[in-house]
Amino acid sequence: MEENRPGRLSLIYAIFGTLLGVLLVGVIAITFMQLFQTRMVNVQAQDANAVASVEKSSEAAVTGEESANGQSAEVVSEATAPEAESATTEAESTANVETASPVAQASSPEDAIAAFNKAGCGGCHTIAGVPGANGQVGPNLSNIGVDGATRIDGYSAEEYITESILDPNAFIAPECPSGDCPAGVMLQSFAQTLSEDDLNAIVGYLSALGTEGGAASETAGEAAPTALDDSMPPEAVLEPFMPLPGGAPDAAKAALGKYLFFDQRLSNNNSRSCATCHQPDLAFTDGEALNEGYPSTAYFRNAPTVLNTVFADYRYWDGRMDGSDLPTLVRDHITEAHFMSNDGRLMVERMRQVPEYDALFQEAFGGEPSFGKVLNAVSAYVSTLNSPPVAYDQALEGDTSGFSEDELAGYELFTGKAGCTACHAGPYMSDGEFYNTGVGTDTAELFSDPERQLTFRRFFRTLGTPNYRNLTEDVGRYAMTLDEDDWAAFRTPTLREVGRTAPYMHDGSLATLEDVVNFYNAGGGEGQTAGLEPLDLSDEEVAQLVAFLESLSSDLPAVEAPMLPDYGVLPLGDSEATAEKAPAEEAPAAAAEEAPAAAAEETPAGPSDEVITAINKGGCIACHVIPDVPGAVGVVGPDLSDIGVIAADAVEGMSAEEFIHESIVDPNAFIAEECPTGPCPAGVMTPNLADILSPDEIDAIVGYLVTLKGGE
Repeated sequence: MEENRPGRLSLIYAIFGTLLGVLLVGVIAITFMQLFQTRMVNVQAQDANAVASVEKSSEAAVTGEESANGQSAEVVSEATAPEAESATTEAESTANVETASPVAQASSPEDAIAAFNKAGCGGCHTIAGVPGANGQVGPNLSNIGVDGATRIDGYSAEEYITESILDPNAFIAPECPSGDCPAGVMLQSFAQTLSEDDLNAIVGYLSALGTEGGAASETAGEAAPTALDDSMPPEAVLEPFMPLPGGAPDAAKAALGKYLFFDQRLSNNNSRSCATCHQPDLAFTDGEALNEGYPSTAYFRNAPTVLNTVFADYRYWDGRMDGSDLPTLVRDHITEAHFMSNDGRLMVERMRQVPEYDALFQEAFGGEPSFGKVLNAVSAYVSTLNSPPVAYDQALEGDTSGFSEDELAGYELFTGKAGCTACHAGPYMSDGEFYNTGVGTDTAELFSDPERQLTFRRFFRTLGTPNYRNLTEDVGRYAMTLDEDDWAAFRTPTLREVGRTAPYMHDGSLATLEDVVNFYNAGGGEGQTAGLEPLDLSDEEVAQLVAFLESLSSDLPAVEAPMLPDYGVLPLGDSEATAEKAPAEEAPAAAAEEAPAAAAEETPAGPSDEVITAINKGGCIACHVIPDVPGAVGVVGPDLSDIGVIAADAVEGMSAEEFIHESIVDPNAFIAEECPTGPCPAGVMTPNLADILSPDEIDAIVGYLVTLKGGE
């Protein structure tokens, strides 16, 4: 009996295994049939939707548009119908649309145009009736009010346009001026840069474009202003917490500077303006830890505010520019590859082709647009962006009544136990010095983006930093001095408006003021060389110190983006236009005809082609006014119209020829006392100018400049 037991057990196991296998096969078969039936239902639904969509869209070409922040394209899905996953019943679709798409109406074309300028749409799109909106990157939006209503079944033009802004990849247009429209071009955070009013103004304006009696037909010829506002911008603070160095700027120059500050034509590809990285709504910062910079050249430092820039001793986190030379700072931002990457000559030509700009340049500077005038105009506007006095300024005079209880306690900590005034004292609240406080570079963030790392490497290579290819952190001031004591040292920032300018530090690594106070409370970061010690502040004291820091933010005036003028390209052959613009020039010409021949012979001849070529090669025209040299109307450096007389008296025992020659060969040999913007700084002129120019070219320039004697 025991010997047969294994056999019986084997038989039982075999029977049980067979039954179990049959059961599993049955379950799998049933499950498969259910999945197959579900799939067939979905396919049929997709086919039905596709047929309906194709029938609806066959009457009109699918062209899609995408609103842009200066980057992108609007958009219809490559499929002829919405994807199956997003297909809903008509009632569900309507409910979703009502949630995402407010009924948008622009209160006026001016409001819409200001919103377009703020958003930077004109850098990529052509938009009828919007000055400067002639971009060729994204689709032409001049008929989007009609086209948008036919894009997606169940979507009105307003709903379609709204969704395209709120979700840039919702619909991808099949065709852009350069070919198929790619996905992911428009910034995903684009909608966050717009207020609800901005969004409504844009959607309301676009949804009317192309419709009968819509915005395109009504405003296309009327949007550009006939004259630009030449008054001082209303946000100007001309009596800030401390006197303005040099006094208040000229109103017309500041007004022109504001237009230029918001104009994307100052950047190479018309996608960025000064306001892109220095947004008024964010206290003229961009609110990001690391600045994005020019496309494909992401920057590796935080964008500081331009508020109160006029008071800074040094500019940039590493202090590589003297604070007294604001126009050169503007120049660097326009021309630097990782900021706006523009060629000054291209930018000036753009300005000259805008009639309203030409008129305002004439009013502000007495001449046509030039590179130097652009720099000075933007500088004039930036110098008006200042903070009015706050309770702290009263406290400096001994009156602390303007503080709340917590703010006063924080002020006493700031000036006492916390020791903050060692670096942040006085009205400007910065000592202008450089310290390594142990804020370490986040290499994971920096080097995870190849473009940001490439900008980092190129930047330090340009500055001549040793071993730049192997740097793993931002070396800060060291790149300027090559002094080991300056390794990773950065400029002490002002604390004015600090409550509005998060995130903090040169790399934006501290998100809140609480983070900043706790950082110093702990004695700074690892490796700091600033001599910081733990502050031993309690949680309550940290909160009080934060309250004081927040009180340093003033009631700043509101800033409205201006409506920018459009191009008015000059006709070929400008001799008649020039004569009409300046008829007074005809009188000297007529007088010359009647003058004796001998007098004409005594008049110095104009510059030869050789001289003009040499002056252009040396880049002199960007900074100086030089008579009879085309384009030499710069106002950064001294006016050279009388240099032949001035040079002869400049240095005892040195002739005019010798003085001018030495000024070219050694740009810092003699520094002129007065420039159009104030005292002339050293180090502005290209130090290797003598290497750029041949001896013959230098002689040609000198030979012409000595003849310039103010008309004598």
